Amino acid sequence: AGNQSVVQSIKYSINTFPLNLTNKWRMFAVNSEITDLSIFNGADIRKYNHSTGQYETVTDKLVPDEGYWVKATQDMELDLPIGDFDQTQSVAYNEGFGLVSGYFLKYQNQLKLSDGATTKNLTEAINAGWLKYMAYYYDNDVYNGLNLLSMTQNDVLGRSFWIRLYKPLTISFDGSWKIPPQQLTSEIPKIN
Repeated sequence: AGNQSVVQSIKYSINTFPLNLTNKWRMFAVNSEITDLSIFNGADIRKYNHSTGQYETVTDKLVPDEGYWVKATQDMELDLPIGDFDQTQSVAYNEGFGLVSGYFLKYQNQLKLSDGATTKNLTEAINAGWLKYMAYYYDNDVYNGLNLLSMTQNDVLGRSFWIRLYKPLTISFDGSWKIPPQQLTSEIPKIN
């Protein structure tokens, strides 16, 4: 007769995030460059070319500033790396829908949008009618919408989104890194 302690092991990795793939199309994004696409085991990976309006098969690398579609040949779970994030990246979008990495949207208060003559933050750009306030992601064969101004870190991790632009824009970061994206420790549940 004595007290017994039960110890449970909880495994958290702050260096990777899980990506579940099936034999269905799924939108996703990465937070660091991936040059070894063999980890996807032959999955079909495509990106949207904003200049041509066409999808292109990705054969060389995945980069954090792009959104992607992926379809696996079999169900699998990958642990994708979380690495250093390039604060200088920017992407030019034409008028219409643009596929954007969730990592851009994760720190929406640190984005700047430029039409070539004027630069605005995300709220100002939405209020000026430069882009729609909603972003759309594809999950379980359904498109879902999220308000760009109220997204949380959990909403965007590993996802990409369609955004509707009403004029050509370049989206980049303002360089005010208050919380670098690779530091995900604040997202890990704390045990009290």
